[in-house]
Amino acid sequence: MNRELLRYVATRFGQLVIVVFVAVSVNFIIPRLLPGDPVQTALARLQTSGGAANVDIQAVSAAYRARYGLDAPIWQQYINYWGDLLTLDLGVSFANFPEKVSTMIGNALPWSVTLLAVATLIAFSVGSVLGARLAWPTAGRGIKSLVPLLMILTSVPFYLLAIILIYFFAVVLKWFPPAGGVDTTRIMRLDWATTEDILRHAFLPCMAIILGNIGFWALGMRSQMVNVLGEDYITFAEAKGLHPGRIFVWYG
Repeated sequence: MNRELLRYVATRFGQLVIVVFVAVSVNFIIPRLLPGDPVQTALARLQTSGGAANVDIQAVSAAYRARYGLDAPIWQQYINYWGDLLTLDLGVSFANFPEKVSTMIGNALPWSVTLLAVATLIAFSVGSVLGARLAWPTAGRGIKSLVPLLMILTSVPFYLLAIILIYFFAVVLKWFPPAGGVDTTRIMRLDWATTEDILRHAFLPCMAIILGNIGFWALGMRSQMVNVLGEDYITFAEAKGLHPGRIFVWYG
């Protein structure tokens, strides 16, 4: 038994190593196969902003390539890429030069974790109650008609839901901001104006996560509730004449 367990763990670990190796390699290769030159794009942005006046563009280009290791052979870039990744050195951002990528992630991570935690909790709570209600014998046709919609929502990726929500509610209707955590001019204070601003920015991404998750929880709970309805204690509660609502809340 122990030998079989070790073999299973070794096999799964080997698969994990292969998946990580392939994913990192693809992530390295794809940007280098895309048309265009990121250095030239960065220089064009610098020139557009007026920051390249009286500057030797060729020298700046060479400095950029040296800073990002693009002047090395491709095999050396690949080795350096793995070395930086294993040492958690994510380098400097192209889009926000010279800010470090790790700093950008650190600034955004608390917002993302909080948003994901709140949205997942809401999706779990609402989806579980909705799924239990879908399986209940007294559920009306209206609520049962939600099953196809929940199946569709489960199959749609979060990012596609986010794009749809942003297009309609931020671009077309302009009810919510399309990006960011707060307004760029906002001075963070512990007051209602700041709280409202944060909630307005968080609403669309939160809804995208909720809509993408609620179907999973609802359909899963519906399946569990169907099994529960056949249990003896449910039949006994019904035989005692308990109110269906009480059976749903306390026994279901």
